[in-house]
Amino acid sequence: MVARNMVKASIPGADLTLLLQSIGAMRTKLPFLVTLQPDEVRSLLKPHKGSAELFDKVAQVAEGYPTILPAVLNVASFNQDLKLIKDLDQIKSQLEQLLDGITNTIYAVQHDALTTAGEIYDAAKKNRDKLPGLNVLVDEMAEYYKKGKRQSPVATTPATSA
Repeated sequence: MVARNMVKASIPGADLTLLLQSIGAMRTKLPFLVTLQPDEVRSLLKPHKGSAELFDKVAQVAEGYPTILPAVLNVASFNQDLKLIKDLDQIKSQLEQLLDGITNTIYAVQHDALTTAGEIYDAAKKNRDKLPGLNVLVDEMAEYYKKGKRQSPVATTPATSA
């Protein structure tokens, strides 16, 4: 049974270079991104549903009633933080969609490759004693299938009617 290819694509070398450079350019344009350790993340105040509305109302108070605010409070910095949150959320949303597509494509291509690998492995097993050196490769490939108690995908793929 011949494996069905879920994804038929390639990334030309020049395109891969351009994509990786684009990611590098994004990093360059976002030099302020931080890396937090898990304990640092746990120590931070976390927004929850309704935080955006809270921020909007707080900004209205700060703009409409500046005389009630402590003099040390930096409203301009607060407004800058709010804009940064919105801007980063837009970028994050786009990147999450892109990452989901990349991840799902990797899963599909890995499935294709593993299905084909299983077919090649099965053919090699059938011919292991007929060609010099094949026996050793079959034994080495068998380790993969033993480790996770995996079966050759050919053995587990249901037959389709033609």
